[in-house]
Amino acid sequence: MAQRAAFSDLPNELSVPIILSIAHRWVVDDKPSLSRLSRTSRAIHALVRPILFHTVTVTERNITNIRVVPHAFHSTRHLIVNPLTGPTMDIFSSCARSFPGIEAFSGPMAALQLVVFHSDPRRIVATDSVRLDDIPDYIGLERFSRITHLHMANQEAEPVRTGGSGGAWASLKITHILLDIERQRSMKYTTLVTQLLTGAILPRLERLCVRFAQDRTARRFRDIIAMHTGIGRATVSQFFITAAYLPLHRKDVTAGLV
Repeated sequence: MAQRAAFSDLPNELSVPIILSIAHRWVVDDKPSLSRLSRTSRAIHALVRPILFHTVTVTERNITNIRVVPHAFHSTRHLIVNPLTGPTMDIFSSCARSFPGIEAFSGPMAALQLVVFHSDPRRIVATDSVRLDDIPDYIGLERFSRITHLHMANQEAEPVRTGGSGGAWASLKITHILLDIERQRSMKYTTLVTQLLTGAILPRLERLCVRFAQDRTARRFRDIIAMHTGIGRATVSQFFITAAYLPLHRKDVTAGLV
């Protein structure tokens, strides 16, 4: 009678793709099952762990658990930080070094300022106002120099002091910006967008996307920008994209920017 083959009898070139396929399928909606899979053997744990911790969401409820196992998150590439109050922000400050390999970040600027001490994220979703002009000297703007994609998802004020070229932003390497503007504050950003389009603030900028809640507001804003810059509508549309508001998940940092 032939002996049944076990999964462990499979060669690596077959077992590894199977495990990785299962892990990638579970990681989206069923991390507990993925966690149990990682505990079945050391070999499987080594394969699954980078997938399990690729995306981590920090909340006030789990921040203390993250502090207990700081070395578990060295494979994390996408970090999402929910709003944190004073005490929990202090805890996050003490464990921010647990995330040395962040490539994409979503959360408040206060948390980002802690992350850049230990990592170099390139894609940012800022969930509160971005004011890089006001970065404290002890942090230094050079820590933000590797950012290439910036989504300002909840901007309450202009992110840079207008009125002149250069300044703090001129040394940055940002190539793509997505700016969400609410209807009641739409026209106050005309100066900023004009400077962005003419290269006065970010000379490396390749694409600027400004999103509105209504197409009517978007068309009006587009006409004002075309008038202020002296650039025709056809030329503006090569750099300045307007459309009706389409909700993006906060986890999708690249959406609308590439």
